[in-house]
Amino acid sequence: MVNDCLLCKMPYLALNKHLQRNHSVHNADERRILLLMANGRMNIRLHPCIISGCNYSGTRLDRHMDRDHVELSREKINVAVQQVKMKMAKKELHDLRLTNPDIGMITSWDV
Repeated sequence: MVNDCLLCKMPYLALNKHLQRNHSVHNADERRILLLMANGRMNIRLHPCIISGCNYSGTRLDRHMDRDHVELSREKINVAVQQVKMKMAKKELHDLRLTNPDIGMITSWDV
């Protein structure tokens, strides 16, 4: 299965090795966040709902989007979930940058 890299938009077979070899992402925590983002596995369960006018801030945002926002099409829900996942990835990268890791960070999404 060939996908496109988040950083360079080029196809890859093994993202972990691609990030190390082609982008010199040697920070394991940064690489973990990028891998989770590429696989769509960011944890958004505790994030508040981003739909305007909705005050939900429970423990299952993924379920809430499916059940409580019937006015939105499936495509719009997917777009909203992707936005939340990108926001969470940027937050995790930002939090990692604030810890001033010994191994420098390559990405600058959070800046």
